[in-house]
Amino acid sequence: MSQRQAYDAPGTHDRQAALPPVAAADPTADFVVFEAPVNCRIEKVKVIPGAAVTGADTNTRHLNLVNRGANGAGAAEVANYDLTSGNGLGVAGLVLYAPAVPLAVVQGTQLALQIEKVGTGIALPPLGVVVEFSPN
Repeated sequence: MSQRQAYDAPGTHDRQAALPPVAAADPTADFVVFEAPVNCRIEKVKVIPGAAVTGADTNTRHLNLVNRGANGAGAAEVANYDLTSGNGLGVAGLVLYAPAVPLAVVQGTQLALQIEKVGTGIALPPLGVVVEFSPN
């Protein structure tokens, strides 16, 4: 039995996070998008923009998924997507993370979406983030 009975049912569960828009001049920032409610496996992380984003090579943004660990102080990058020329972000969204072997985490582990500024940056619309996980 898990630490929380809501997660005793087998199968995939999901959590959503809504991130505010980012101005081109805003610095790199980390947004916690998930805190594991139980020991679980992270199966997929999807990013969905409020509007399409066109990538650029010199002044842009990188989207980095960071495993901050159970204490919130970790910095292990587990996935990334660079919004460079030809790598935009359509309104259908982007699967940022979907490993063949899901990442096992303990209760309290945090995942953050780091929105990294490159050069003078580019503006981003609000982003939705969906994290799919299954309890151990």
